[in-house]
Amino acid sequence: MNKFVFSVCLFLFSLAGFAQGSTLVEAEEDSTISVIAYFCKNDSLVYDYWHVKNRIREADTITTVNVTTRFLVTVTDSTSEGYKMVLVPQSIERGETTNSNEALKMEDLLTMPLGVNCRFSTDELGVIQHIDNWMEIRDSLKANYKKIFDEVYAQNAGLDSILPRQRMESTFLLRCSSESGILQIYAPLVMLFNVHGGSFAMKKDHLETKNELGYPTHIDIEAFYTVPKEDTDNEGDYAIVAETTTDMKGDDLMDMVGGAVGMMVNDSIAGKLNETLKSDEFAKMEVQGLNHELYTFFYNGWPKMMVSEKKVGIDGKDALIEAAGLEWVSLHWNEYAEEEDDGEKQDI
Repeated sequence: MNKFVFSVCLFLFSLAGFAQGSTLVEAEEDSTISVIAYFCKNDSLVYDYWHVKNRIREADTITTVNVTTRFLVTVTDSTSEGYKMVLVPQSIERGETTNSNEALKMEDLLTMPLGVNCRFSTDELGVIQHIDNWMEIRDSLKANYKKIFDEVYAQNAGLDSILPRQRMESTFLLRCSSESGILQIYAPLVMLFNVHGGSFAMKKDHLETKNELGYPTHIDIEAFYTVPKEDTDNEGDYAIVAETTTDMKGDDLMDMVGGAVGMMVNDSIAGKLNETLKSDEFAKMEVQGLNHELYTFFYNGWPKMMVSEKKVGIDGKDALIEAAGLEWVSLHWNEYAEEEDDGEKQDI
């Protein structure tokens, strides 16, 4: 198969599942654990969020993404209707990858920006309702996009003939032109609060359903209370684990691949792409996504550690392994400070 089409298929399939966040489905059982935010004003937690993407080509493993972001989340107001909160990016560290400097700069287009805080609101359960300053973030992203495109296209004279800058820039600007688009750029924020408001059965449960794109999806899921092992663990802490499998055919991907790539590449390449998409080889291609998810919470609904690992296989062979996760680094809870004599668990 054309290597370019192959790469695009991996990218789009990962977006179709992994990037949309959790695929967990709520339970209808009496014995459940509900993910509810019991936060206090001035609660603050620092988290590390990491994202790694490996592409497997024959016997070689190519690391295309390897980044860790540290950020602070603070509750600025708490009412009966919900919470006002702010996410403050603190640092971004990049590990070793096989990408060029230009590719790393392009990767910056897909990550939350430093230098601007994200103010958001949730309902009383912790479900995100709004990005309150999304227009401010949009303006910051637009300025950053222009700077990155200026650098990348200046250093690669022939790039515009393959990926016309105007089309590329329009595609990325479209992503940040709405509140929902801005939210998806803040992947750590989506992961933090994606399962709040849900209830999950305290037993192994198997579900046959369809994902957001309508493809058959098989889910095994279980929620349970965890046993305290560390000083920072508490009675009432809990976890949710799930394994999700989604199957697709090449002809299911045809419109998705053609439409997405056609927005960015020149007409000549788009034409060759459409020829490949119409081939029997592509139509018969079998694509499977396997997603392992682990979500652990403190008893009051603050996330402790979360991991989501997605494997994309084509014709029975692993082709992409993408993983993301976050873990708390330090915390301060007002509730702890009022009720406990020992402050070790209040500020860690």
